[in-house]
Amino acid sequence: MKKVVSILGDPYHPHEPLVQFIQTILKQLPQKTYWKDSGIEELGKELGDKPDLVILSKENRLSLGDAVKNMWLTKELDHALENYVAEGGNLLALHSGLSCYPETSRYHQLLKGRFVHHPKQTQVTYQLTDGTSFSFYDEHYFTQVKQEETEIFLRSFSIYGESLAAWRHSYGKGKVLCYTPAHSLAGMLEDMNQRTLIENILWFFESK
Repeated sequence: MKKVVSILGDPYHPHEPLVQFIQTILKQLPQKTYWKDSGIEELGKELGDKPDLVILSKENRLSLGDAVKNMWLTKELDHALENYVAEGGNLLALHSGLSCYPETSRYHQLLKGRFVHHPKQTQVTYQLTDGTSFSFYDEHYFTQVKQEETEIFLRSFSIYGESLAAWRHSYGKGKVLCYTPAHSLAGMLEDMNQRTLIENILWFFESK
């Protein structure tokens, strides 16, 4: 039984579609899972319980006002997230889980990349390293990634240009997966998007 904890939703990304998406993904895993959808006020305790996987799809801002005053990532939680992964935990930073986190934070160091901006929604094509591709209407996330320190396995293309869409790496005794699709529930549930994410979640549970 794999224990999974999620922290989902923010001012730009409603909670319920993310819940539906994660539920759909976890049901398709070959491993049995116990899933707890939690909140940031419980995150420290959840990390201390050492779940098999933490899914974070929540930007750092709690509201759309002053970003600095409304950030939830405290120094204590920043340290706790790094310690969790370094000691053998698995972290999936999904879509907005890459957004608005300080470049000076340990969390940013964990991810080895960040969301920079996105234009208005458009048709985005996602391409795997084997050339397989899939497309849907999405926010085209433009990212900044330390490419030499991680494995890029998904790239994105639109009329606005191209970017790095997903990457993964080990960190200490743990693993980190950063995955930028998707903004809408329709995009989340697109068949190839689901399959790609599931394949990479299974990477977490391979022998380290």
